[in-house]
Amino acid sequence: MDAIRRAFLIIPREYRKEFFHELYKENLLRIILCSCLIIVIEFIIFVLNGDILRTKFVILAILAFNLLLLPFFIVMRKKINKIPDPLSRSILTVYLIGALLLGCAMSLMSQSYFATMNVYIITLFMISAFIYRPPLENLFIFFSTYLVFFLLIPMYQIYPEAVLILRTNAFIMNLLAWLLARMVYHNKLKSFQNLKLIEESNQMLREMAVRDSLTSLFNHASIYNMLRDEIEKSRVSKRKLCIIMLDVDDFKAVNDQYGHLIGDKVLKIMSGILMETCRTTDYVGRYGGEEFLIVLPNTGMKEACCLAERIRSNIEEADFENEIRITVSLGIDESVEGTSAEDMIRGADHKLYLAKCCGKNRVITDQLRMNL
Repeated sequence: MDAIRRAFLIIPREYRKEFFHELYKENLLRIILCSCLIIVIEFIIFVLNGDILRTKFVILAILAFNLLLLPFFIVMRKKINKIPDPLSRSILTVYLIGALLLGCAMSLMSQSYFATMNVYIITLFMISAFIYRPPLENLFIFFSTYLVFFLLIPMYQIYPEAVLILRTNAFIMNLLAWLLARMVYHNKLKSFQNLKLIEESNQMLREMAVRDSLTSLFNHASIYNMLRDEIEKSRVSKRKLCIIMLDVDDFKAVNDQYGHLIGDKVLKIMSGILMETCRTTDYVGRYGGEEFLIVLPNTGMKEACCLAERIRSNIEEADFENEIRITVSLGIDESVEGTSAEDMIRGADHKLYLAKCCGKNRVITDQLRMNL
């Protein structure tokens, strides 16, 4: 199975939709350019090729084929994001098969004068070099049109030796064209995959820049900047905003008794509890050491108190390393007109200090004290 995937360059499922969308978007542009070029060239050939009457009908068919489809492709290119990829894929396949059949017809019609298939070969290699298609699809397109050429050539070429040579050469050219198309597609695929790896690496670097390395929560600078942004948003929208400052009770004793490695595991587990308890709209950050800051957009004091109590309760009931029991103290502050990030942090930190002084393992706000 892996050998088949490598031979036909089957793209990983997670990238497939995005890759093919970009592929068809670029293919449409290339087909538009190629179609314009074909119209110009075929018109010149039609004007200059007056003595070969049989080929004129094919030239007219090629001109009509491209003139009819060119406006359609231009509209498709402009509305590519609204057109389903399978539909774009099918339309491009039909166009390429039609182009190859017309190239094949041009070569067949010329057999009375030349034992050649130049137009067919040119069409093959133009598609191979300029249009990105999965190898399996190209295999079907190339060799289905080759089968047409194989079956029809005896009707237009009277010499059996020439028929054999043309069939053999057409097969070789189709094989070479398919290999070229595979190479072009492979380069496009590798370029896309490398770009995705770079994007993922950049995303990881951005995450590392804003995340705490131990807990994977937002780091000090990030959570502080988020608080400033949310204060500005709440000022404009007139919505409420609260923060929770949280500190682990007697954490130094945990480090002293069990070691810093166990202490780190405790912080990781506690960070997981915070993420599970808080809402998706909340921002949770490690403010420093065993102190955490939670920013609660569009949240009033009553809702903040309920969330803080759930956090306190969940941490108290959680199982930590070596059956350690952990409690936390929490202070809440609410944004008012003209408040700053420093003011809110100072207020929440003061209430956290009061919670410590009042016996720890509790939530304290301006309006009420939630004691055990």
